[in-house]
Amino acid sequence: MRAQKCFASVVAGVLSVSVLAGALALGGGPASAASRPDPIAPGGVGEAVPAGSKFVLEHGHIDVLAPVLDGRGLHVESKDSSMAGKPVKWRDPEDLVLHVQPQTTFTVPDRADFAEIGAPGQKLWTIRQQETDLAANVWAGWSTEAINPPGDQQFAGDHLDWSLDAVDGPGTAALWMNATFNAGPRMLLNGAKPLPQTTPMTMFTHSHVNWTFSAQGVYRMKFTVAGKLADSTAVSDTVTLALAVGEVDPSSVEPGEGATPPTSSSTTTVPSSSSTAPTSSAPGTASTVPGVPEDDLEPEAIVLDSGHVDALAPRIASDGRLRVDIKDSTGLGGAGVPEPAWRSPDRTVFHVVPAAKQTLPDDPVFGFLGEPGAPVWLIPQTQDPAIVWAGWSTEALSPEQAPPGVEWSLAKVAGPGSVAVFQNDAVGGISSKVFDSRQALPQSSQVGLGTHAHANWAFSAAGIYHLTFTVTSTAPSGETLRDTKVYNFAVGDVDPRAAFPSGTTPGPSSSVSTSTAPVGKRGGPEDPAAGGAPGPAAETQALARTGAQPGAFVALGLATVIAGTCLLVLARRSGRTGTPQGS
Repeated sequence: MRAQKCFASVVAGVLSVSVLAGALALGGGPASAASRPDPIAPGGVGEAVPAGSKFVLEHGHIDVLAPVLDGRGLHVESKDSSMAGKPVKWRDPEDLVLHVQPQTTFTVPDRADFAEIGAPGQKLWTIRQQETDLAANVWAGWSTEAINPPGDQQFAGDHLDWSLDAVDGPGTAALWMNATFNAGPRMLLNGAKPLPQTTPMTMFTHSHVNWTFSAQGVYRMKFTVAGKLADSTAVSDTVTLALAVGEVDPSSVEPGEGATPPTSSSTTTVPSSSSTAPTSSAPGTASTVPGVPEDDLEPEAIVLDSGHVDALAPRIASDGRLRVDIKDSTGLGGAGVPEPAWRSPDRTVFHVVPAAKQTLPDDPVFGFLGEPGAPVWLIPQTQDPAIVWAGWSTEALSPEQAPPGVEWSLAKVAGPGSVAVFQNDAVGGISSKVFDSRQALPQSSQVGLGTHAHANWAFSAAGIYHLTFTVTSTAPSGETLRDTKVYNFAVGDVDPRAAFPSGTTPGPSSSVSTSTAPVGKRGGPEDPAAGGAPGPAAETQALARTGAQPGAFVALGLATVIAGTCLLVLARRSGRTGTPQGS
């Protein structure tokens, strides 16, 4: 009799839990289908801002689409690093209003390869692919660095599907990328053509694109990010991003789809002068911001030949010295790697692999690099999955440590050829020449606080190069801060170990960390979105899943507990001992 009652209890419990699991699987859980999950800070790095907090961004760096995978599934967040020297904030994209400033315009050139961008002479309001005055403009990119890092294959395949599902606004909107050597634009998502359209969002990548708008006003762009987990479970998230373009008061624009936010929500606006120049310490006073310890640098000698790395990333040490380190994000997000690895230049070699070899075009704009048809080995400004992506960053410096920013100087080049660092403009030409070793050295460039930038690094010949850089700043006390480091580059088909300075013993190839032999925090390649053919993309809400659902496992687990409990009770009452089944 007791067995029958217990069995009945088990059946009733299983049925009840199964109904609950079915409701959860169908989206009928406690939260409504339209609700957005609160953001998380992946790896505990930065601060997660609860959903429902409206935020107007008028300037600074933000990765608008930064998908994250956790126990709730795939959800798209925004990684906001617009405040120099401050921890990043993770926000819900549907809480954001991006202000595309009135002055950020681009005129379409009279070139056939720009026909898809607009008519010759047409003015477009633009968020540029290249960083342009972060104190006055928004620099919006995307990042998959929080998911699917090398060695932690959460997803199947090498990319997510990024879809533009709908655009609501007074004109057309498009996302496209520049190309080096005037090769023409590469369209990713074009709101002037039938939607939805889909382009790959490569795993473990941080990238930027041009966002162009044909008219001023309020735009709402609906995006879906979708993929398949390693077990083939389909996951996706859909968000609507609000943009105030041109002469529009962004504070009057509601985020997301434009629904009135709950009365408990707050609104924050970043004023146009705060990103790179918040209040600093008074002259003659010491900084109250603690410096970084000496022992936070990775000890191993390493060859970096792919992935995202900020080659020059100055920081203030705990003793107050300025220290130029390497911020290595190539392993970011991997198991046990919630933050970038910091490395010393004297124990690091950047390998510009043979695949980086290109041919100079017959264009006088690029004559400073060499003769037309000559070879050049290029670290491109736009990320290539097969080549190390080297940039620079002052994001680790705060206004209380180095209020004026830094001066970055190239003092010396030792190698078989010349080196040039330059940035492309929106049409593939030259927007700035940062350094050119064919001219007299030293050469200097100013870098503001909160900067994170990339450029083309062009080497005219294969071989081993040693580049001497000096970074200078001024402390709040007026003291001059300076650090000089030698950077090691192996260019082309050479043994990269030959580039290590004397006294550094990397050992045999198997003990040196490279992209083909991961060691410690080393990761693998990453690249920008490639222009894929437009294709359909299902419009989903929050999370779509197929296959086994989490609720089913919850039901099975609870049923097992109930059954095990009944068996244990029956065993004890009948005088038997032993371990009940199911434990």
